[in-house]
Amino acid sequence: MGLAVSLVRSAGSAILDSVTKKRLRTQLTTVILQALELEAKSTGKSLEYPSGASGSAPLGELDAVLPEGLGDWAGPVGVEVWLPSASQASLDSLFERLSLSSDEISKKENLSSLLFIHCLSLTDSDSRRLKQYVDRRRTEPLHIWGPNDVVELIERYKDEIGDILPQLALATLRTELEGPEPDWRSQSSARLARLGDIYQNEGVVLSLGAGVSIGMGVPNWDALVSALFVSLFTKQLTQHIDEGQALALADAARSVGNESPLLSARYLRRGFEEGNAGDQQAFQEALAEVLYGHIASREAVSPLLRELAKLCMPLRTGPKVHSVITYNFDDLLEQVLSEEAVGHRSICSSRQHPLETELPIFHVHGFIPQSTESFDGLKEGLLAFSEEGYHQLFRDPYHWTNVIQLQAFQQRTCVFVGLSLTDPNLRRLLEYAATSRDEPRHFAFMKRTSAEDLLKASRKGTDDELTVKQEAAVDFLRVHHSLQEKVYRELGLEVIWFDKFDDMPKAVAELRR
Repeated sequence: MGLAVSLVRSAGSAILDSVTKKRLRTQLTTVILQALELEAKSTGKSLEYPSGASGSAPLGELDAVLPEGLGDWAGPVGVEVWLPSASQASLDSLFERLSLSSDEISKKENLSSLLFIHCLSLTDSDSRRLKQYVDRRRTEPLHIWGPNDVVELIERYKDEIGDILPQLALATLRTELEGPEPDWRSQSSARLARLGDIYQNEGVVLSLGAGVSIGMGVPNWDALVSALFVSLFTKQLTQHIDEGQALALADAARSVGNESPLLSARYLRRGFEEGNAGDQQAFQEALAEVLYGHIASREAVSPLLRELAKLCMPLRTGPKVHSVITYNFDDLLEQVLSEEAVGHRSICSSRQHPLETELPIFHVHGFIPQSTESFDGLKEGLLAFSEEGYHQLFRDPYHWTNVIQLQAFQQRTCVFVGLSLTDPNLRRLLEYAATSRDEPRHFAFMKRTSAEDLLKASRKGTDDELTVKQEAAVDFLRVHHSLQEKVYRELGLEVIWFDKFDDMPKAVAELRR
């Protein structure tokens, strides 16, 4: 999606919610009107600015006029562009502005109709109410374009108006920095309360990632790959390499080869199979050994994992978690659910099906339980740890794991916990599901990056001092988190932010109250 499209899609919500300056609204209005003028000229028609300056017309005056009309509309057609400020961003304000504009414009006898353009982000319910409003006023010459219509218009002429867009984007970022800093804690609290209502009344789907298991000692992706390299080089290839040398050589090889994590995993799978006479189970056995090698004591279950398991316990009114989609290979959640006497079934292939009384736990990237005796279908389960596994998911849109995820994303409210949301296949499915809704449906628990985190990761200069200053880090993070919010909204997600990971278990517990 291009820069123009992103700006227009955000105009009615995230960007203009924090923008009150007329200058910026005028700039965006100018972009829309220039694209509309190009649309008119493409069919031999024109656009005029009766108020003298586009984007500055007061109520009752027009932003522009299409003297010969547009498409099948007879001319002249009046044009008004309405970009709401934060205090106006509601459907009721839209109705009020429409009514006032229609009344004022109707006094102009030389007009055949009015084109009212807005960029207000509307829910499905609001869109239906707006359509009913327009249907009731069919006797009046009124046309309404919303964000999707504006997006299509600008997409057609983005090359011709492209010079304006970078300036508009920079102005937007500057205005966000100049305005008051948003209270993200209050916003996250409100979102958590709304999620609690959804959990109690409709139920949710849990979508879990590595961050849920790390508290039990399961290594993250990088640590897992490094440990597998050590295992491969020390046990399979030679007796002359100790653990320290193996890790150093592995890091050097990955750096020289510029390998991606998925390619490294494919390399490892081949190495373990070659070292075990082509045994395809050798890689999974090595993975299981590393996966559970540092598991903490079973008496010390991580608070987050414990609270997630309690969330799955049926209440008096019935189960509130419809299913669990996990991107982890381990069965730590299942172990805690068994302790809590919650009926469940682990599913890692299309042939497995839960009973009505069982909570389905879909291992969509593969399943390696700590003890394999109690599970069937393990050999059929996809192991999307290496490159070929991901290729299979991208290649087959009807793979059962894709179908399960897409159904959940389209039909339920999903809660993402312990996920970085960088998985390309997951983002692809989320974006596809988001196209059917105007407002985000899902929630993601995420830790907010602090200035201290950023400075710690910054490079030091030749004098061993940080090249990034505290003030610059704070300003950067303000824009960074704002842009993150917008990106996640495009994927259908609202973020519930936390200062630190330790705050998440308490937040999960609040959903049950």
